[in-house]
Amino acid sequence: MEQGIRLLIVIWLLTTGISICYAQDYSTWGEIYDYEVGDIFHHEIGDNYGVNQYFNTEILDKSFSAGLDTVLYTQFVKWLWKDSGGNWIYEEWTETKLYGNINALAIVDTVYTSNMYNGRKISDKFIQWNQYDYEQRHYVDGCGIAYKRMWSAQPPYDESETNLIYYKKGDEEWGTPHIIVSTDDFVIRKVRVKSYPNPFITSIAIEYELAEPTHVQLTIYNAIGETIQVAVDRLTPVGKHTFTWSAESLPEGLYYGVLRSGEGVSVVKMVKQ
Repeated sequence: MEQGIRLLIVIWLLTTGISICYAQDYSTWGEIYDYEVGDIFHHEIGDNYGVNQYFNTEILDKSFSAGLDTVLYTQFVKWLWKDSGGNWIYEEWTETKLYGNINALAIVDTVYTSNMYNGRKISDKFIQWNQYDYEQRHYVDGCGIAYKRMWSAQPPYDESETNLIYYKKGDEEWGTPHIIVSTDDFVIRKVRVKSYPNPFITSIAIEYELAEPTHVQLTIYNAIGETIQVAVDRLTPVGKHTFTWSAESLPEGLYYGVLRSGEGVSVVKMVKQ
């Protein structure tokens, strides 16, 4: 019975223009998350009631850990989402994403290519989290997670779906872009952060400006994502604020300041010399 099901799957793949790869063709995580500065990705997210979020991401910087097993990307994100009242909320921020074990193979259920994503390799993974909750992921070489569906087999049968609808990698483009523009039609949330001097020798000033009173948390991380210090964690009034971070006892290298508040999230990259 199991062999018959596998045969039917193979026939379906062959008749839909999909080319099957074999186990030795597994991608590494580094190949899946292989971005370059300037790459652009547009995603849409929906649920049982339709699309309610758009994420547009641009890669600003790329670096590797000392052991070359982790890649770090600084990216600029525009997020448009719909609240329970039907209002579209616009937010933007800069953040750092870390992907580890990039030299390891991504062990998935199926590896294939199709007309989707300009023929880039697709790695399919099915996950059963428990008796009722499931997830399907499509990883694409050079694009990360291009499709993710999560659903429940019990009431109220919640479902969410994330789709890559457009990307631009160098001169290569695929899909239809969804341009997010901050306008008066949206509620705008924004965090403005800067640091100086940068690079620095012993200490650096991190300056941020708030448009409304909000709880602020400023966390310092090293290049591999380990928490160095929670520098600020308090209710903060409107206006400009400056925190001076002393790193005199820490080794030279790359550090990140992550500012989280009710206005969004922003990341500042700091280099100690």
